Amino acid sequence: MTNEQVVELCKLYKKEFFPKSEYCAEIGSEKRTTEDTLSHCGYMCDKIISGELKDNIEKTMRWLGFIQGSLWSLGLCSIGDMKTHNK
Repeated sequence: MTNEQVVELCKLYKKEFFPKSEYCAEIGSEKRTTEDTLSHCGYMCDKIISGELKDNIEKTMRWLGFIQGSLWSLGLCSIGDMKTHNK
């Protein structure tokens, strides 16, 4: 995937799963709630969309993997869904 494709995918995820406008980069507790996870993924999408990571495709891909892994673990997306998204 190119950086532009990752940005477009993050825009889709942001619209579908992280519509809130307030996100927190720091999560302080050891036990995280679903909302904590979604908030952090929304923050990560915002950073990718803003272009802050455009010169670091490896980091961008790690972040996308984290976002997709979180969506899968929360039951919001299937592996099949994400295979389609990544095409």
